[in-house]
Amino acid sequence: DWLTLLPADGQVEATEILKLGSAMEQNDLVISSYAKRGAVDSPLRMVLSKGLRLLTTAATGVSDDLGSIYLFRGELLDSTPLTSTSFFVNLELPLRLIISGHPYVHRLIDVKARRSGESKVVKSSVVKRIAKELFAFRIALWKERLKPGKPFALADCDWAFEELEPND
Repeated sequence: DWLTLLPADGQVEATEILKLGSAMEQNDLVISSYAKRGAVDSPLRMVLSKGLRLLTTAATGVSDDLGSIYLFRGELLDSTPLTSTSFFVNLELPLRLIISGHPYVHRLIDVKARRSGESKVVKSSVVKRIAKELFAFRIALWKERLKPGKPFALADCDWAFEELEPND
């Protein structure tokens, strides 16, 4: 009934999902962020995470920390149009659910130092790819609003505009 993704590096124990479970009944999505993340991640990783959150907020209006695990109703997987074929799907799914108005809540979970491997997102090529996918996602959201048969109004736009006087 509910699905989640867990990192394979051991940073998040499977039992942390239980902290999200108490909010499942009233919500379609339960997102989390790491408590005391600075104790296990490098300063570079912390800066990259903050930068991604700022870019995500600018592109989508969603300011929640989406850098940890989440639970979502499994039935939503079939009805949520996912386009990413990379790591970005970890952001795309909760973003689409939040933007679509699905009820959600945020919880803190514990995080540990990695038992194996290293962060894949501290490479410049990965940072560039994620930024490119976030931009493409923003464009996709805009295009989806313009699909034939779907009403479009300026009120749907995220950018600011001023009404012009008739003679302007």
